[in-house]
Amino acid sequence: EMAIGGDLGATIDVSALGDLRSDLLIFSESNTRWLVEIQPEKRQDFEAILRNAEVPFTDIGRTTKGHLTITKSKKPLIAAPISALRTSWTKTLWDYMG
Repeated sequence: EMAIGGDLGATIDVSALGDLRSDLLIFSESNTRWLVEIQPEKRQDFEAILRNAEVPFTDIGRTTKGHLTITKSKKPLIAAPISALRTSWTKTLWDYMG
Protein backbone atom coordinates (compact mmCIF):
# COMPACT_ATOMS: atom_id res chain seq x y z
CA GLU A 1 0.00 0.00 0.00
CA MET A 2 2.94 2.34 0.59
CA ALA A 3 3.95 1.97 -3.06
CA ILE A 4 0.43 2.21 -4.48
CA GLY A 5 -0.03 5.65 -2.92
CA GLY A 6 2.72 7.20 -5.03
CA ASP A 7 5.21 6.50 -7.80
CA LEU A 8 7.68 4.52 -5.71
CA GLY A 9 8.13 0.81 -6.05
CA ALA A 10 10.48 -1.62 -4.35
CA THR A 11 12.74 -4.58 -4.83
CA ILE A 12 12.15 -6.90 -1.86
CA ASP A 13 13.53 -10.31 -0.90
CA VAL A 14 11.46 -12.09 1.79
CA SER A 15 13.84 -15.07 2.13
CA ALA A 16 15.12 -13.97 5.55
CA LEU A 17 11.61 -13.76 7.02
CA GLY A 18 11.17 -17.47 7.62
CA ASP A 19 9.69 -20.59 6.14
CA LEU A 20 6.07 -19.47 5.96
CA ARG A 21 4.14 -19.86 2.74
CA SER A 22 4.92 -17.05 0.33
CA ASP A 23 1.43 -15.53 0.56
CA LEU A 24 1.72 -15.37 4.36
CA LEU A 25 5.15 -13.75 4.18
CA ILE A 26 3.84 -11.05 1.86
CA PHE A 27 0.39 -10.35 3.29
CA SER A 28 0.56 -11.34 6.98
CA GLU A 29 -0.26 -8.58 9.42
CA SER A 30 0.94 -10.43 12.49
CA ASN A 31 1.79 -8.50 15.63
CA THR A 32 5.16 -6.83 16.15
CA ARG A 33 6.09 -6.67 12.46
CA TRP A 34 6.84 -3.26 11.03
CA LEU A 35 7.86 -2.20 7.57
CA VAL A 36 9.96 0.95 7.74
CA GLU A 37 11.21 3.06 4.86
CA ILE A 38 14.43 4.91 5.73
CA GLN A 39 16.29 7.51 3.70
CA PRO A 40 19.62 5.96 2.62
CA GLU A 41 21.69 8.58 4.44
CA LYS A 42 19.90 7.80 7.74
CA ARG A 43 20.08 4.01 7.49
CA GLN A 44 23.21 3.48 9.61
CA ASP A 45 21.89 5.67 12.42
CA PHE A 46 18.51 3.95 12.38
CA GLU A 47 20.08 0.47 12.47
CA ALA A 48 22.35 1.55 15.35
CA ILE A 49 19.31 2.65 17.36
CA LEU A 50 17.66 -0.74 16.79
CA ARG A 51 20.84 -2.64 17.72
CA ASN A 52 21.32 -0.59 20.90
CA ALA A 53 17.72 -1.28 21.90
CA GLU A 54 18.24 -4.98 21.08
CA VAL A 55 15.38 -4.89 18.58
CA PRO A 56 15.75 -7.59 15.92
CA PHE A 57 15.48 -6.33 12.35
CA THR A 58 16.10 -7.46 8.80
CA ASP A 59 16.83 -5.38 5.72
CA ILE A 60 14.55 -6.80 3.02
CA GLY A 61 15.01 -4.39 0.14
CA ARG A 62 15.21 -1.00 -1.47
CA THR A 63 12.76 1.47 -2.95
CA THR A 64 12.73 1.83 -6.71
CA LYS A 65 10.77 3.88 -9.21
CA GLY A 66 7.46 2.60 -10.53
CA HIS A 67 7.82 -1.20 -10.19
CA LEU A 68 7.37 -3.78 -7.41
CA THR A 69 9.43 -6.95 -7.37
CA ILE A 70 9.17 -9.44 -4.50
CA THR A 71 11.33 -12.57 -4.47
CA LYS A 72 11.92 -15.52 -2.15
CA SER A 73 15.13 -17.50 -2.57
CA LYS A 74 15.65 -15.78 -5.95
CA LYS A 75 12.23 -17.02 -7.15
CA PRO A 76 9.97 -14.17 -8.32
CA LEU A 77 6.68 -13.96 -6.40
CA ILE A 78 5.46 -10.60 -7.68
CA ALA A 79 6.81 -8.47 -10.51
CA ALA A 80 4.50 -5.72 -11.70
CA PRO A 81 4.37 -2.02 -12.47
CA ILE A 82 2.92 0.07 -9.65
CA SER A 83 0.35 1.50 -12.05
CA ALA A 84 -1.09 -1.99 -12.70
CA LEU A 85 -1.15 -2.81 -8.98
CA ARG A 86 -2.88 0.49 -8.21
CA THR A 87 -5.55 -0.20 -10.85
CA SER A 88 -6.23 -3.68 -9.43
CA TRP A 89 -6.28 -2.38 -5.85
CA THR A 90 -8.96 0.19 -6.65
CA LYS A 91 -11.31 -2.30 -8.32
CA THR A 92 -13.94 -4.36 -6.54
CA LEU A 93 -14.56 -8.07 -6.87
CA TRP A 94 -17.56 -7.23 -9.06
CA ASP A 95 -15.25 -5.56 -11.58
CA TYR A 96 -13.57 -8.93 -12.19
CA MET A 97 -16.78 -10.93 -12.52
CA GLY A 98 -17.68 -10.41 -16.20
